[in-house]
Amino acid sequence: MLLDDVLPDFDVTRVDTVVIRAPAEDVYQIARDVDLVAVVREDPLVGVLFALRSIPDEVLRRLGRAPRAPEVASMRLGDLGDEGEWIRLAEDPGREFVFGAAGRYWNGPIQWDRITRASFADATAPGSARVAANLAVHPYSRDCVLLTYEARTAAADGDARVGVQRYWRFLSPFIGVVLRSVLRAVKRRAEAGA
Repeated sequence: MLLDDVLPDFDVTRVDTVVIRAPAEDVYQIARDVDLVAVVREDPLVGVLFALRSIPDEVLRRLGRAPRAPEVASMRLGDLGDEGEWIRLAEDPGREFVFGAAGRYWNGPIQWDRITRASFADATAPGSARVAANLAVHPYSRDCVLLTYEARTAAADGDARVGVQRYWRFLSPFIGVVLRSVLRAVKRRAEAGA
């Protein structure tokens, strides 16, 4: 898998999978095109989780210690570029899409670095971590596929590793809710069109 090439060594990971009764090429295209912002709006539990996660950032903004984050109208994996905060890291069209970010997200306001594919591998500033995730389509049966969503994090140093592992230990179940929500959204759309 391309994810193994992009981030072979990592400190924490989460994998969720769904069986989808639809052609692999359709599932892959829908996974690339699903609007992740719409998924948050469609799933009340995910909306609540994102609202709770934003409380510390909002408190810091109100205290004048952090700028207001810009509103994001939509986020589709297929729209991710090769440079930015969240970027496309690799793609095997029809099979796997890998995306990621680097920065600090486990303590205080989220601070994503501006990266490129090339700089992602070298994004090892003290106190930071790299996040890589993929959506991958796997053959399952004559008329079904497995769609997996894996998220991995690799800390740059021991201090970051402690923070990442503490964050992950507490929030992994909630991260799973978000991953499964994305998978269900793709499943609904793919099976409705099949």
